[in-house]
Amino acid sequence: MDFSALVAPLSAHEFITDVLGCRAQVLRGSPDRFASLLPWWELNNILRFHRFEEGQLRIARNGVRIDPDTYNPETLTYPERSQLMRHRKLDGVSVQQHLREGATLQIFGIDELYEPVARLSAVIEAKIRERVYVHAFVSWGSTQGYKTHWDDSDGIIVQVHGRKKWHLWEPTRVRPDHRDYGEIPPPHGPPQEFVVRAGDVMHVPKGWWHLVTPDDEASVHLAFSLTARTGHDFLTWALDEFRKDTELCRADLPLRDSQDIVHNRHAGDLREALSNYLTSPGLIPLFLRSYDAAQPARRGFSLHPATDRDPLASDAAIVTWLAPLADIESTSTWTGITAAGQRHDFGPHAQALVAVLRDCQPRSMIELRRLANVPVADTREVVRQFVIAGLAAIPVI
Repeated sequence: MDFSALVAPLSAHEFITDVLGCRAQVLRGSPDRFASLLPWWELNNILRFHRFEEGQLRIARNGVRIDPDTYNPETLTYPERSQLMRHRKLDGVSVQQHLREGATLQIFGIDELYEPVARLSAVIEAKIRERVYVHAFVSWGSTQGYKTHWDDSDGIIVQVHGRKKWHLWEPTRVRPDHRDYGEIPPPHGPPQEFVVRAGDVMHVPKGWWHLVTPDDEASVHLAFSLTARTGHDFLTWALDEFRKDTELCRADLPLRDSQDIVHNRHAGDLREALSNYLTSPGLIPLFLRSYDAAQPARRGFSLHPATDRDPLASDAAIVTWLAPLADIESTSTWTGITAAGQRHDFGPHAQALVAVLRDCQPRSMIELRRLANVPVADTREVVRQFVIAGLAAIPVI
């Protein structure tokens, strides 16, 4: 699924410019639109075959988190051995009992556990150009899992199965961040009310208070959290760059017993130097590029049977791009890609191939070279270099 299909009937441009971060809105879709995104049987397999780190899986009811020892107890990995290893193991009976009693199960980082969710997360990341985290919420009955609260990121809610009731209040502090938890007054007045059904997408802007309850049926929704850069992030980066470049910033302050005129003069000099630095042309784009270049690529593996045949020789081999936030520079003769702080340089054909792959849609080798209009041998060689650099993977041949 591409981003335009996700936010239909709006266009991608309309959603990004008119809705994202501005207002709550539900985009209606057919009931089976997301059925394959996280089927119930795949959810069961995730719960069965994964060991969840502490805090990665939570169950809550009526605003109270349930003790994880009641459903995810610590067990011995090899009880028959003298050297014991311990891990937590989900108890299926207990999990289902909590859900029957009205609790909500939350899985943090489900995009790291199931490929279709990871793929959609990467698609959103590539389009919005911000880091995306995904959590799953599973509930039965009609009891709220969590109290009325707000989140410090814009949310794209994808209702996969069932339906949920949402009560929304506008922010009591505009565009708050995580430092504001516990400091913002609660909302007043009647909420906006929505029923979000299977196939619907809902946008909940950062800072909007919300209370969510299942609507008397089994429900699964995915929350894609978009962690946008803020003025505080920019200023934190800019002050550190200013420190590196400016001797006055690194210099000691005047002594405490200096005259006020000395302190005032020093403060004025700092203010002037900082003002000149912050008004330097292109400073915000430079910050965004620096941020992008530091972001790690997503995990991907290209393990295949040990044979004499090159996996990239198959037209059916699937290529997936792992670095939707990478910083990319191109000329007519080379392309430089920086991710996780590491720069990789490629030849002239890389630019066309990246242009096709960067939306994070899986492409077969034959489709990739057709869309990029790059010769077969050059496509194979550049994709091979992408895989070695950790920027792409070949999960299927």
